[in-house]
Amino acid sequence: MGNSLGGADATMLDIFDPELPQVVNGRCYAKDTTPAVIETVTEEVFVAPASYNPDGSLYAPERYKTITNPVIIKDREELQFETPCPQLLTVERTSTLQRALKARGYFYGPVNGKMDFVTKTAIRKFQKERGTDSSYLTMHTAQILGVIEYHREDLDNG
Repeated sequence: MGNSLGGADATMLDIFDPELPQVVNGRCYAKDTTPAVIETVTEEVFVAPASYNPDGSLYAPERYKTITNPVIIKDREELQFETPCPQLLTVERTSTLQRALKARGYFYGPVNGKMDFVTKTAIRKFQKERGTDSSYLTMHTAQILGVIEYHREDLDNG
């Protein structure tokens, strides 16, 4: 099973439940989709010039029409990244994550060791500022926050 943590490693990252990371060569990977950012743009478009009476007084003012259009500011994005495997995210490590996010001003909930909505919201805010718009914890974030240790091969590869 490709999504099974105990089964054979997956060879390809296809569509799967992001709550259950896919295992490839002993490492876990998650997928997430960021929605497109759409902004409504409103503009006034000139329709007709002003018209005047023979004596020069205004008969009808200029006419404008309001047009509203949706504009895609940022396209939807499919993200794929390494994530800590579920067995690594113990209550103790999740509490460490919450404390690290709290110390940096991102987490405002109780430190309870649960990967709850408040924790995922804090993860998203922290990661979004660093280029990954996802509430799923990336391995990089877990490492820079001191939740997961760096391995020598990770340091050697960048």
